[in-house]
Amino acid sequence: MDKKERIILIITCVLPDFDAISLVNGWEAFFQFHRGPLHSFFFAVLASLAIGIVYISLVRVQQRTFFPVKRFLLIVLICLAGLFSHLFLDLCTPWTTQVLWPFSNEQITLDLTSFFDPLFLAAIFLASAFIAYTKNAKKVQMIAIAALLLIAVDFGVRYYEKGAAVQTVKGIYSDTTEVMSVPTYRPDRWWVVLTTPYENGYMYELYHVDSIHKTIVNSLTMESSFIHYDGSAEPPIDSPEEAVAYSKRDEKVKAFIEKSRLPAVDVTFDQGVWHVFWYDAFSEVDGRVSQGIVADVSTDGTLTVSLSLGDPFNRD
Repeated sequence: MDKKERIILIITCVLPDFDAISLVNGWEAFFQFHRGPLHSFFFAVLASLAIGIVYISLVRVQQRTFFPVKRFLLIVLICLAGLFSHLFLDLCTPWTTQVLWPFSNEQITLDLTSFFDPLFLAAIFLASAFIAYTKNAKKVQMIAIAALLLIAVDFGVRYYEKGAAVQTVKGIYSDTTEVMSVPTYRPDRWWVVLTTPYENGYMYELYHVDSIHKTIVNSLTMESSFIHYDGSAEPPIDSPEEAVAYSKRDEKVKAFIEKSRLPAVDVTFDQGVWHVFWYDAFSEVDGRVSQGIVADVSTDGTLTVSLSLGDPFNRD
């Protein structure tokens, strides 16, 4: 692999995160667009073909040669390797990804590792550092293979411990079918979530599990009403159920709900305005809400949406 090919590989490894430019329009836009179409298999294939065609076209202009098919296929494979590796690693983390777009808008995650996996980050950092100071091609290959093996072992352990954590909770609550497990930075500690629907909302039970000793370290129970209210939501808005339903008309609110692992909502009423606070219940595992979306719904139907850093209701 020559210098140009390595540059192409590096660019394609980070290319899907170009959608983070949506942050210039605020955090609401970031929630709406990050890990969307640019994080799909469809985009990966399309971008690889486009980069391959552009690269080969430039080579042909410079060298005045016919279309080199083998070279084109090599560039496309390099692009696919960079893009698919990015998508795979994102899929392993708790934040959902729209990898099946445009065929499906389903948000998908494997929930295998946290964003800050010490072993994974150490393997990548050390391998990159050694490769940067190593010019011998064989040594570079050995370092890369060793790093990949270490990461594979890490992911294998996490996969096993994830199953053990789920079974620990299922063993106690055997009649529960809707179970979700979310990783922490430690492969032996997991959050296992039981979701029980009721009337118009959800009951969330979050269990912090020691997967090695198969014990529950601590737990948290939460309720979120009104989420699935499907009655009338037309002005005048005179109930919390209607306010919640009406707030979901906003695209930013809908995007936030889709991205949330455990969507939850709180509602207060003050001076003719319903304050609807959407947040991810999983963010309360440390006892506080980190951020969410506030939709202010007036009784006459006026809707204003903004990002909230922290809990606007100051719940204890």
